[in-house]
Amino acid sequence: MDKTQYRHRRIVMFVPQEIHTGGDRYLVEIFKYFQRQKVLVEPIYLVHNTKAKHGLKLAVDCLLTNFRFFYLIRQIDKLSSVIFFEDFYLHPRLWLFNILARLITGQMRTVILVQSTLFYHNILNHRWAKWLDEWVVRIFFRQASLILTNSEFTRQEVLSFGKDPNRVKVIYCGYEDILTPKPKKKQIIREDKDIRRILFVGQCVRVKGIEFLLRAVSMLSDRRIMLNVVGNTTDDSDYFTILRHTVEALNLQGRVIFHGHISNRMMLVQFYQRSDVFVLPSLSEGFGSVLLEAMSFGLPIVATRVGSIPELVRDEENGLLVLPANSESLADALKRLLDSEKLRQRLGTNGRNFYQANRGFYSWDKVGERILASIM
Repeated sequence: MDKTQYRHRRIVMFVPQEIHTGGDRYLVEIFKYFQRQKVLVEPIYLVHNTKAKHGLKLAVDCLLTNFRFFYLIRQIDKLSSVIFFEDFYLHPRLWLFNILARLITGQMRTVILVQSTLFYHNILNHRWAKWLDEWVVRIFFRQASLILTNSEFTRQEVLSFGKDPNRVKVIYCGYEDILTPKPKKKQIIREDKDIRRILFVGQCVRVKGIEFLLRAVSMLSDRRIMLNVVGNTTDDSDYFTILRHTVEALNLQGRVIFHGHISNRMMLVQFYQRSDVFVLPSLSEGFGSVLLEAMSFGLPIVATRVGSIPELVRDEENGLLVLPANSESLADALKRLLDSEKLRQRLGTNGRNFYQANRGFYSWDKVGERILASIM
C-alpha cells in the first residue's frame, strides 16, 4: 500500500485514553496504524463512561454522558470526511447526542465499530425501557454509513436490527506476539511441580462468567489445582465483592488467586508459561483475543460455546467448548484436560498451529489495512 495516498483524507476518531479491554486495544492499534499511513486522523480522547447499571442513576449518567460527548464533538472539523467510533463509547442509548451530532457533522460519513452485542436492553428490567433501547439501536444502526464488526456472530446480531447487509462488514480483531524474548518453560523454577494451574485472563466483570468458574474449581476435589485470575478487578466492584465472597463460601482460599491487572507483559508471559489450561467461561463474547494469546503459547483451551468463540475454538480440536453458565460442564472439561497430558498436548499443539497459520491474517497492520480500505 502506498503510504502517501491517504494524506489528504481526514478521519475523526474517538480513542480511549487507557487500555482496559481488548476492544480498547483494537481502537488504539487502528489509530496508530492510521498515523503510520500518514492519514490525517484527529483524535478525541475518551474515558470509560456510564458506571451506573440501573434506575435513576443510570438515567442521570446517560444524560450527562450525552452532553459530555456533544461538547467533545464540537471540536470536529466539518471538512473531515469520516467520523469513526466504537459503539461502547457512543452507544445508541446516546439518543440526544446522536441528534445533535448529525446537526454538526452534516454529511460526514459515519463508521461504527461494533465489538459487542451487550446493549442496555440486555440488563434493563422494565419492558418499556427494553423496547425503547431496542428502538434507538435500530435507528442508530440505520443511520450509520458503514458498520464494522469484529466477528461473524456480531455481524449477524447487527443484521437482526434490520441493517442493510451490504453496509455491515466483518473485520476481525488483531493480535500479535509479545515481542520481548520468552523464557522457555523448562527454565522456570517451580517449587510445586505437582500443582496444575488453570489460567483466566480478562476483566472481572459479570459477562465473563467467573462465578461459574469458581464453582467448577470447587467441584475438582484435587487440592493441587490452582486458578490464577489475571485482570482488572475495579470496573465492577460489586461483582468482584461477590467473587471474593464466593471464594470464601466455597473454601477456595489458596486455590484461587486474583492478581489484578498486569501491565508488565513479561509477567503475563510467565503466567501463560506456568499454566496447564486456559479457560474463558464468558456468557457473551464479541471476539476474545485472549484465545489467540493462549493459542500462541500452546495452551489447551476450555471456553463456552457463545458469541464468536466457536469461530476461534474448534471443539475437540484446539479446545473444549462447554455450555455457558454451567459449572458442571466447566468442571468436566477441566477435569478431562487436567487428567490427560496427552489431550492437553494435542489440543495445545493444534491451537499453536492454528495461530501460526493465521498470524498474518490477525496482524494489526493487516487489520488496519482492511479497515482503511473499507472506510475510505
